[in-house]
Amino acid sequence: MQQRKGESGSHARFRSDRFFQSAGDWYFHTREGTVEGPFQYRLAAENRLQVYIKVMNSGWMSDDIPLSIEPLN
Repeated sequence: MQQRKGESGSHARFRSDRFFQSAGDWYFHTREGTVEGPFQYRLAAENRLQVYIKVMNSGWMSDDIPLSIEPLN
């Protein structure tokens, strides 16, 4: 399970308020203040969140650059 930088202990895999549905599509909020989506299924949004977290934790992107990962069709 991945944890946020500076956190310790066990946490839920996903924070429930991160995901939401609008007009039948799924989205997630990021710590950086962006909304990512749309995704046809919640599972797709959850999977993409894992990719987003890996990219943000990799050091490839700085925190001040907005990142939006487009859904793959």
